[in-house]
Amino acid sequence: MWSWLKQALEALQAWFGDAFQWIRDALIGSVLDTGAWFLEQVPVPDSLALASSAWASAANAAGFWLAPWHVGEGLTLLFASLGARFLLRRIPFTGF
Repeated sequence: MWSWLKQALEALQAWFGDAFQWIRDALIGSVLDTGAWFLEQVPVPDSLALASSAWASAANAAGFWLAPWHVGEGLTLLFASLGARFLLRRIPFTGF
């Protein structure tokens, strides 16, 4: 007898659930887009490019002795990690 009312309430509940889920997804998407935009605005220091190209300009004799230890790749990773650490410390609520 009241099955039509039960079906109507279930449909209304499903609609509200979908609406809240859509709003939540839209808010999370806009927060993530804003965060991505913010990170794209941070300039990359020129020193990172210089650090990777400095190894290429080293003398061949130094390269012969240092190549087995992959010093060029290590310096690039070192400076990249220091740059990432610097940038992460500048973001509010995440810097340590």
